[in-house]
Amino acid sequence: MKSNVYIHKSNITDFLLKLTLMLLIPFALFGIYKSGYRIYHHGYGNLFTILKPILYVMIALIISFVNSRIMKKKFISSGLLSNILISLVIMPEANFFLAVGLMILVNIIVHFIKINPVALYMVILILISMIFKNYSFLNIFEKEIDHVYILMDYLLGLGYGGISNTLLIMSIISFITLLCIREYKKEIPLLAFIVYYALLLVKLIFTHDLTSSFFINNNLIFAFIFIAPLSRFTPYSKGGCYIYGVLLGALTFALSFINLDLGVYLSILLLSVIAGKIDKFII
Repeated sequence: MKSNVYIHKSNITDFLLKLTLMLLIPFALFGIYKSGYRIYHHGYGNLFTILKPILYVMIALIISFVNSRIMKKKFISSGLLSNILISLVIMPEANFFLAVGLMILVNIIVHFIKINPVALYMVILILISMIFKNYSFLNIFEKEIDHVYILMDYLLGLGYGGISNTLLIMSIISFITLLCIREYKKEIPLLAFIVYYALLLVKLIFTHDLTSSFFINNNLIFAFIFIAPLSRFTPYSKGGCYIYGVLLGALTFALSFINLDLGVYLSILLLSVIAGKIDKFII
């Protein structure tokens, strides 16, 4: 009989963790090209522009290593995964020192509050960017030159998004791979995608709004696959994961009327706060 809860045995959890980290490597490498070399090649930026995507990853590794020494825990951990995810989803033109300082601050906060650190990081970063009127997920090259993308361009990573999370074809491959892993909380992204796109189609019927960024949004797709199902911040019961997934899709859609990029991260953040209450409701 199938278990109705996720039991995290250390060896199985470590396998899922290491597999997820491996799946993120192509994103990091592509970020060096899209958000680094490609910009520099077209005459927008300098040597720092090329190095910035990999610098974020290196800083994430350093912060995680320091945390592991202070807390006397394993280096390869959920904390490392969260920091690597943060390094991939940072806004391309975010202030470097603000981005790094915020990463350190979030690592401190999550020692005291059980909350999804990636979602917390992005909500704060986006709100600060909105306040100072420099909010954008476009890099400097994309800001200067208008681009018209076809589906293949999006698949090959040329759509807008975080500094290293736009390789859509790799998001699809990663999702298919993770669906085969029993410990991956697949109910969350599956239901979130179904509910979000079902509501989007209903909206399309009534408004005829074909805005492509609502259908192919790298922040949303990457977040649903990698960030929303993070084990520590989601329900442990299968029923709880069903509810979490439905709420994630519906809440993201509702908040998309304000701002879709903020909406998906804010939805994950709010649901991570009530994940335990969802389990209690199910039980």
